[in-house]
Amino acid sequence: MKSLIKIQMRYGVMAAGIALLLVLLNITFFLGYMLRYGERGITHSYFKMGEITDSLAKKGNGYYMPEESMATVEKEFVWAMLLDEAGNIVWSWELPEELRKKYSIQDVAVFSKWYLKDYPVKTYVHPDGIAVYGEAKGSTWKTRLELPERVIAYFPQGVLGLFLANIILALGLAVLLGYRLFRSLRPLAEGIERMEEKEPTNLEETGPLEELAARINRTSRELARQHAVLEKKDTARTTWIAGVSHDIRTPLSLVLGYASQLEESPHLTEEEHRQAGVIRAQSLKIRQLVNDLNLASKLEYEMQPLSVENIRMAELLRKIAADFMNQSKDRELEILVEIPEEARNLKVQGDRKLLERAVGNVIQNSIRHNGKNGVCRVEVQLKDMEQQCQIVITDNGPGFPEEILRRQGDQQMEVGNSHGLGLKIVQQIARAHGGEMVLANRDQGGRVTIEISR
Repeated sequence: MKSLIKIQMRYGVMAAGIALLLVLLNITFFLGYMLRYGERGITHSYFKMGEITDSLAKKGNGYYMPEESMATVEKEFVWAMLLDEAGNIVWSWELPEELRKKYSIQDVAVFSKWYLKDYPVKTYVHPDGIAVYGEAKGSTWKTRLELPERVIAYFPQGVLGLFLANIILALGLAVLLGYRLFRSLRPLAEGIERMEEKEPTNLEETGPLEELAARINRTSRELARQHAVLEKKDTARTTWIAGVSHDIRTPLSLVLGYASQLEESPHLTEEEHRQAGVIRAQSLKIRQLVNDLNLASKLEYEMQPLSVENIRMAELLRKIAADFMNQSKDRELEILVEIPEEARNLKVQGDRKLLERAVGNVIQNSIRHNGKNGVCRVEVQLKDMEQQCQIVITDNGPGFPEEILRRQGDQQMEVGNSHGLGLKIVQQIARAHGGEMVLANRDQGGRVTIEISR
């Protein structure tokens, strides 16, 4: 993205500028410090001048330097000589022809600090005079620099002060850059927050973040358009479900009525009675499906008003279990309701019919999917938590498919044809009461936990 590259380059250049500024400030400080107090000069020697000079000893009518010392001189210098107290040359090595053979005290005072015929020189006191060593022309830059003792004494404090000044300056510049970046990014953050709240965003498309602002504006407009399309589709779907539900009630009632009459008619054969019973049972399923569609649609769009009352949960769960046991004709159903002592008087504020529907749907789902596993055993437990109560329903069935467990946290849960709308409605009822539905499998069977806010 070009805008991000621009931002990176801009702040990269600024960071490099800060580093360069700090380096220049430190160099300026150091040079200024040295030049301000430089009066006596500083010299550096990378070998032991004293030992080399002292090794130059008199031998007969001349002087002799050992091979080791001479090797050092040949490595570091281009010529050397020894002046006696009168300024005469009494020993030399590779002495250039342009140099004089005798020097006065004034000459020695000058070239010992600076140059001799553009040769940088170093001098050292010899017992018989002064040893002079010449370096190659243009190899050394000389300047006068002397530091008073008080300057040296305060040098550590100066270095510490410079270090602290660097830290303060760097932090100050970092804060300044951070503030500028914050000012640039704050409108973008506010625009994104407005997008989260589904409000239109119209950011000013200027500055280094111009492209990002333009993209956020375009995204905001696209989201608004998509939201309008989704609302239109949702409205159409809700209207369609409501219309179909209304239109199907009358013919469905006629089918149920005639099926009941045929099932009880003495003029039909036993097979015809059975077929009429099948028609009536399937019609009841269609009516239940229509009611489920209506309820799911109303809960999804918060169109189902809650008839809130103070409900004693232990009493509600026992009633639901008793109703299922009374309706069980083949007695292949066992429901155990477990209410611990601390939860017997537990009460919640909620819609009694919806909570009965939620628990009933879970139990019905266990019965439907128990298959041929023999007696269907369902255990209902009530747990008293700090801010909520939990209804835990377990069974001895096959459990839930992995796809349902994986997608159970989706905002729009799709449970698939095998589980119909039952679990979806349970999830919606739990959320309408400030809670959630949690599915899980056990070693044998499934577990549904319905959480309800107290």
